[in-house]
Amino acid sequence: MIQISYEHLDTIDSTNNELKRRLIGDKSGDLDYHVLYSDEQTAGRGRSGHGWVSKKGAGIATSMMVYLPKSDIDISQVTLLCAHAFADALEVCGIEGIQIKWPNDLLLFEKKFGGILVERLILDDIKGGGALIIGVGINLLRQSVPKGLKDRAISLEDVCSQKTIYADTIIHKMWESFADCYGVFLSEGSLSFIRDGYNKRLININRTVEVDGTGERGTAIGIDERGRLLIDMGGQIMKASSKEVHIRGIYGYV
Repeated sequence: MIQISYEHLDTIDSTNNELKRRLIGDKSGDLDYHVLYSDEQTAGRGRSGHGWVSKKGAGIATSMMVYLPKSDIDISQVTLLCAHAFADALEVCGIEGIQIKWPNDLLLFEKKFGGILVERLILDDIKGGGALIIGVGINLLRQSVPKGLKDRAISLEDVCSQKTIYADTIIHKMWESFADCYGVFLSEGSLSFIRDGYNKRLININRTVEVDGTGERGTAIGIDERGRLLIDMGGQIMKASSKEVHIRGIYGYV
């Protein structure tokens, strides 16, 4: 069983950045499966460089570092794996009806409440394939959602108003779920084992999507075993990788 270590911080610019700083000086491997979580994050960022600020006590800001056993691991697949694993964990915590916008946004009622950023670092003194730093931000309380984003963002408090939300429990369950799924992924080398579960939550499925940059449109029909979004372009199937293209819905966010 993988041993996960946890460290709580009061405030930080970014949990991902803090793990990067520590990685540079780490020679012992003590950072493998090490988790940071902070009450406040002042300069976090998500996929494509978008900012993700977590006000004190209003959101969840947490990151894990894992060392890679080999260099050919496709981190775009790890991104989808995270979304699936975190959704599973949140449902265990009583958050029902979670949706995924490909590749890794977490939604409720078609509004985003969680984002994931996976970064790969390669340093000369790290054996194997380097290290991954996986960061996740969750809108916990209503005050974590900026006023200008209320039409497309939501908090867990909005859907769990009659329940007590325990951030520590959610954090532990998410990382335990990820560690379990990541172990299977390393063993099997594909996302076949999560494909059905991921597709059931995939909000893009059977919807028209547009490939940013080309303007091509088609109907999303699910993901394959490599995490690529399968898009029916009118008889031909495009296999879109999240490391190569961005997909957006033609009617707004989804």
